[in-house]
Amino acid sequence: MPKKSRIERTVVLRSLRAGLAAASTLSPRLAGAGAARLFLSTRRHPMAEWERARLASAHPSRLASPWGELVVWAWGPEGAPAVALQHGWEGRGRSSALSCRRWSPRVFG
Repeated sequence: MPKKSRIERTVVLRSLRAGLAAASTLSPRLAGAGAARLFLSTRRHPMAEWERARLASAHPSRLASPWGELVVWAWGPEGAPAVALQHGWEGRGRSSALSCRRWSPRVFG
């Protein structure tokens, strides 16, 4: 998907703000629910080929949390010292593989 230009993003955001402002005069609760849904819905990014290659060498597992199940990816030999990396909002954990490669060339070769 092509990246949107700055002008397109500005138009979309201004339209969204105007729509939420209009909705809030009719129903503040509905406008609040719509704004919360937009804020809490993250975008999915297409997976790049290098990400597929890195994930192919990882060991996936799942972890229970109060907010639902978390996916965990591990690289390197079992029992080796571990480093936990966490991605940011709308980030992707698989992008951490690049950092892991820089920090541990023995694991990634």
